[in-house]
Amino acid sequence: MRYLGALLVALSAFVAASAQSRQSCNFVCDGDTLKQDGTTYRLEAFDAPEADQTCDGGAWHPGPLAKQALADFIAGRPVECRPITIDRYGRTVARCYAGGADLSMLMVAAGWGWAFRRYSVELVSVEEEAKAKGLGVHAHDCVPAWEWRARNRGVR
Repeated sequence: MRYLGALLVALSAFVAASAQSRQSCNFVCDGDTLKQDGTTYRLEAFDAPEADQTCDGGAWHPGPLAKQALADFIAGRPVECRPITIDRYGRTVARCYAGGADLSMLMVAAGWGWAFRRYSVELVSVEEEAKAKGLGVHAHDCVPAWEWRARNRGVR
């Protein structure tokens, strides 16, 4: 019983320390959203697959893979986000950089999203290169996330 008490004390100290360190950490929410110091940032100029989006007739799930790719691109490097506007969901739309590398550019170049032509044409050529190489979503039968959301509104 004494060991159980010591284990519980150690576990509660670990949980408290983890919660404290998380407050100043960067968190990847999905393939195009991160949270830093209490602010939710929507990465500007591209759209990543939704968490529950499927491709290849339901056989492939790119959302979690895109989320992991964004986490890998950050990989403990300092993140700087430059706010542009606030979207209709209250998120800060921003151009974000990890160690100086543009996260939107990295994600599109690796095929983990689509250039959001409606808001910027800057990443269109980068997306075309990823398509030509058959990277990420471009290697599968995937529709852009905005089309998938429109098709699945009210279904969730």
